[in-house]
Amino acid sequence: MKKTFNESQIVTGVAWYRPEQWERLREVSEDVDNLEETYDAWLKTAEHLIRNGIPAGVRVEKIDLDVEEVLAWCNVHGLPMNASSRSRFVSERVRQKYEPS
Repeated sequence: MKKTFNESQIVTGVAWYRPEQWERLREVSEDVDNLEETYDAWLKTAEHLIRNGIPAGVRVEKIDLDVEEVLAWCNVHGLPMNASSRSRFVSERVRQKYEPS
């Protein structure tokens, strides 16, 4: 069942990583130099972004990411494993969640 929402409400997806997969994400990402060294450092940055970087009135959806699933998705779509591709994956998940049936 798809969720419905008020069409005037803006929803933004935020990639939400699993602590036990952080090292794997760093192993397979082309942009490892742009990723925090540790999961805890990433979590602090992500929480700060949600608190201070998202405009009022925008609903945030934390999209749980499994690194292997995202990597497989990138391979199917011929995309590198980087921030742009991960963002695209998250956007597709949010769109699928709210797309009318």
